[in-house]
Amino acid sequence: MWSFNRSGALLFGVFHLCAFSLCLKGFAAPSSIVVVGAGVVSPIGQNTTQFWANLRTRTSGIAPVRLFKPAQDYPFQYSAEVPLANGHLEAYLGTCPHVVMRLASIDRQSLLAVKASEEAVLSAGLLQEDPEKKTWRLNLPADRVGVAIGSTLGGPLTERAAGSRLLMGQMFRAPSEVAFALGADGFATCPVAACASGLHATIVAAQTLRASDADVMLAGATDSQISEASFTSRSAVLSRTGTVRPFDKDADGIVLGEGAAVVALTRRDYAEQSGLKVRATIAGYAARIGGNDLTRLYAELVARTMRDAIEKAEIGPADIGAVFAHAPGTPVGDEAELKAIQHVFGLQRVPIVSLSSRLGHPLGPAGSMRLVAALNALETQFLPGNLNLNSPRPGSEVLHFVGKDGMELKEVRYILINSYGFGGHYSSMVLEREG
Repeated sequence: MWSFNRSGALLFGVFHLCAFSLCLKGFAAPSSIVVVGAGVVSPIGQNTTQFWANLRTRTSGIAPVRLFKPAQDYPFQYSAEVPLANGHLEAYLGTCPHVVMRLASIDRQSLLAVKASEEAVLSAGLLQEDPEKKTWRLNLPADRVGVAIGSTLGGPLTERAAGSRLLMGQMFRAPSEVAFALGADGFATCPVAACASGLHATIVAAQTLRASDADVMLAGATDSQISEASFTSRSAVLSRTGTVRPFDKDADGIVLGEGAAVVALTRRDYAEQSGLKVRATIAGYAARIGGNDLTRLYAELVARTMRDAIEKAEIGPADIGAVFAHAPGTPVGDEAELKAIQHVFGLQRVPIVSLSSRLGHPLGPAGSMRLVAALNALETQFLPGNLNLNSPRPGSEVLHFVGKDGMELKEVRYILINSYGFGGHYSSMVLEREG
């Protein structure tokens, strides 16, 4: 009897050990989400190499408006435009024959998204040449490649489409045009979260990958809204001087920009199995909607969103080596973000950077452009400088604003990126250096 009980107990123990092991396997931590490629089309560079090279200098893309002709007495004469001939450039179309066939019906913002996405997949090694068709194609199953590219309103065709349902759909077409151009037919969406659309799209992409609904996601945003109608509708926040001064006591508003930025994301395990080079990890993120005012930025919600992203990265504020701030140059919004940074980081003098004095405010892709910049900052251990910051806002003396010429970093592992939008949209993301 004793022998039987001991054997039964042994079998019982082995059974439960196996069951426990299966449970651990079933509830194992999901593979981390990593960046394997990036693409950008901006006022200071039509690819990431140009973009980053110009961020390392005092280059700014803000200049007199070219996409329309404002009257001499019009109060807003400056914009930050991609220096191209309204999208009719062969460099935009060379590998995308479907775009050439329908060029007249494709908005500028979709062309910008196609170009940035193309660079992202090329840099990730996800495209291969098709000699017969003289073009490129994805080198992985098309139904496992998804697209999440956001936008605030769209571009010039959207604006001119007063009563046309067909053209009004332009604001949602960027993901479709990207998928058509690259031959992807997996999950696709167009997150709309005003000027936080880019980071929101990246969060949606990360969640899609975690659910194994795709193996690769292209994530980012695109916008092109430089027109007289767009300027007029935003006149309350536009700078009359044409000089964007984030964090400065003399800041008088934003300058509208345009562009697109896209990152190629995947799971770490898939990257390792496929031989893809991992450039960085999306360590943590947070997004929320809040407040009771469609345009006001609430410092407490900014602080909570940053703190949530840091906690999800399983680190503390002291681990953050730099903050790429939203800071478009609006006095009230910049002040709220600075208060939030002080609340989260206290006396820690974390370096703070705004790209708005160089890029203007590109709206939806603003956060995605900061993400691409942060990726390069981690890889090169260098932070771009803040331009036009001559007299920091009162009360910000304890903060560390990066000087005009940038600064070298020393073994910084984590960078925090902020992005906010009208309608109460808040998002923050922590990017972790690889290696």
